[in-house]
Amino acid sequence: MSYFFCGGYYHLQRFFISKSKFLSVINKMKPIKQILSISMIVVMSSAQAEPIDLDSALANQLIVAETYTSVGALAVVHGNINSGTYTSVGAGITGTPTPNIAIVDGNINSGTYTSTGDSTIVDGNIHSGTATTTGAFATVALDIISGIATTLGANSIVAGSIASGTTTTLGAGAEALGGESIGGVAPPVVNSLQSNIQALQAALKDMGGVTLATGVLGAGGATFDAGVYNVTDILSVTASTDITLTGNGSDQSWVFNIGNYMSLGANVNVVLDNVGPNSTVFWNVLGDSTGGAGLGYASLGAGVNFKGVILANSYISVGAGSAMVTGVGNSCGGLYSATGYVSVGATSIVGQLDCGSTGGQDSEYMD
Repeated sequence: MSYFFCGGYYHLQRFFISKSKFLSVINKMKPIKQILSISMIVVMSSAQAEPIDLDSALANQLIVAETYTSVGALAVVHGNINSGTYTSVGAGITGTPTPNIAIVDGNINSGTYTSTGDSTIVDGNIHSGTATTTGAFATVALDIISGIATTLGANSIVAGSIASGTTTTLGAGAEALGGESIGGVAPPVVNSLQSNIQALQAALKDMGGVTLATGVLGAGGATFDAGVYNVTDILSVTASTDITLTGNGSDQSWVFNIGNYMSLGANVNVVLDNVGPNSTVFWNVLGDSTGGAGLGYASLGAGVNFKGVILANSYISVGAGSAMVTGVGNSCGGLYSATGYVSVGATSIVGQLDCGSTGGQDSEYMD
């Protein structure tokens, strides 16, 4: 992806350009994309409609975890991360002729600590309740606020300022271009969005719809017209299976209410067939089934090509191997766990470059 290479190039070449030139480059990266004003209408199979206000409910986040968020090496998240406890972002690779960079294209808010590996880019702020630590050759495009301590690895740059409760430690060649301050810092607070997620889940469940005879989708795949579909127990999809969402060319909606948990094998592909660019897809993993364990988690295998928003009562796991989770058209999708963690495997991608930032985007999603 050229975005990796551009960001990595400017960072790795910073010793060959002036500080003002580097700051100018960082400033071009600065705009943090926001969710547009939202009053999204989900179209039900009965042709009625009900508003779902994701903007206010999910606080402009692409990933929400009630506990922690883990992003693997060389993975990319094109939006904001909100973690009740900690956020961990894996390393990129510094090298020639082209470096590979792990990217969070937005803000990171962590209730306890934030840790990023070597050669990472956070194109926004990092706010940590206790501590923030970066690896070597890391870049933060805005500010770092840490309730207790901040540690930058060697040759890392913060284009904004660093504010720490007690201690700031800079590795060799590291700097904060906007300056440093110690003391007088109110530890950032991350508000729980658990009740908001669960309220959205309840609203989607109440839409009625049709109950599928089985939630086990085999190698032959399955095709779904727009509507609301209820799976009483488990939704299980065999590896390398296509799930086709068939539209009529207009903006429509698909809602899958899943009573137990959702498990997609490796390389499952969600195919959009004649789907309008502002259509919406929700995978609502409730975990309230009386016919099973009611675990309420979502597990996506390695290399999946997944479309839509996942709302899960428990954890959400996205496999490694260039798995991709996006929305429809230019929208971003989203991963929202009410009670658990969110993990994104190595080299995988959540959202897409500039999703939601140009015309034709789906207003339910953020960039």
